[in-house]
Amino acid sequence: MSLFFLSQNCGKRNVSIDLSTPRGAELAAGLSERVDIVVENFRPGVMADFGLDYEAMSARNPGLIYGSISGYGQTGPWRHRKAYAPVIHAEMGLMHLHGRRFGEEKPFEAFSHADVYTALECLAGLLAALHQRSITGLGQHVDVAMAATMLCVNERTAGETEFDLSEEPDNEAQVIVRTSTGAQVLIAGDPSNDVVFRNYVKVMDRPDLAQDPRFARRKDRIVNRAALTGMITEWATQFDDPGQIDEIMSEFGMPAGYVRPLHDVADTEWAREWGAFVELDDRYGGTTRVPQSPWRFSDATTGVRGTASHRGEDNGDVLSEFLNLDDAAVAALTEDGVISSRLPRPSGDPVDRVAVNDGR
Repeated sequence: MSLFFLSQNCGKRNVSIDLSTPRGAELAAGLSERVDIVVENFRPGVMADFGLDYEAMSARNPGLIYGSISGYGQTGPWRHRKAYAPVIHAEMGLMHLHGRRFGEEKPFEAFSHADVYTALECLAGLLAALHQRSITGLGQHVDVAMAATMLCVNERTAGETEFDLSEEPDNEAQVIVRTSTGAQVLIAGDPSNDVVFRNYVKVMDRPDLAQDPRFARRKDRIVNRAALTGMITEWATQFDDPGQIDEIMSEFGMPAGYVRPLHDVADTEWAREWGAFVELDDRYGGTTRVPQSPWRFSDATTGVRGTASHRGEDNGDVLSEFLNLDDAAVAALTEDGVISSRLPRPSGDPVDRVAVNDGR
C-alpha cells in the first residue's frame, strides 16, 4: 500500500465492483439508494454507458447529490477529451505563466494543482448542494470541470484575459536571502513598495538608502531592483540562524519564513503543538505519518482516523450492511467476477481474490 494511497484513503471502506457487468451496475445502483452523495470522475458519457448517470440514479433516489469531475465538463466541444493535471495546466494558461517567469525549457509545476483544486471545488459544490437539499428535499447534479477550476483559482486570470501582460515585469513580491550557513529565508513584500522599502531601511539600519537617488521613488526602485535586492541579500549573510532573520523581520511587521524541506516540518514546535501530523497504522505492522486535517471545530471531533482498506477489502461488510447480501451471495458475486479484491499475502505481497470470498 503506497503512502499516497494510505494518506488519501484512511478511514474509508473499499468496495471493488466491475461496473461493466449488468450485475455490477445493479449493485452500484442499489448502493446509490442508500447514500447521500455519489462522486465519479470518468469521462462524460461513461457512467451513462453503465446505466449509472445522474438521471438513472436520481430516479431511484431523488435526494441524491451526484458529483461529476471531468477535464472540461459534461457538455461542450471538449467534453470527450482526456485530461490529466499537466494537460489542464497547459491548456488553461498555468504552464505559459510559469514558463514566462521561470523559463520555457521546463515550465512544469511540482504539484498536481488541477487534481487537488478540482477535488476541493467539487467538495465545496457538494456541501452547498447538500445544504440546499436540507431546504428543498431534492438532490442535484454538480458538474465540476478541471479546466474551469484552474481559471477560478488563478488570481491572474482576469488581468491576463483583459490585457496583454506578456511584456510586463513580474511583481517580485518577495525576496529570498541566504544566511552565512546557506539556509534560505523568504521575506514577503516587494522592496520597491514605499512602505516595504522604508521597513528595509530600518531593518538593515541603512538610512543612507533613503537618500540614494536610485531608490528615491518606486519607479526608480523597480529599475534598480537588482541593486536593492543585492544589498538585502548581503545584509542577510551576517546571520547564522534563519530564525534570527525571522525574528528581526517580525519586529517590523514583515513576514518571513525559513525555506525548509517538507521532512523537517513535522519536527517543528508549531507542528507538534497544532497536531499537524498523525501516525496511522500502515497495515504491515508499523505506522506512518500523514498530515492531519487542517481545521478544528469548536463543538465537534474532527481529524484523520482509521486506516485505508485494500481494494475490495470491505466488499462483504458493505454489501451486507447496505444491500442485505449474505456470505453465500457475496461469494457467488466474487466467483462470477462481479466483485473482486486485492488483499496482501502474509508476506505483504498483494494477491487477487476473484474466485474466493474476501475473508470477512
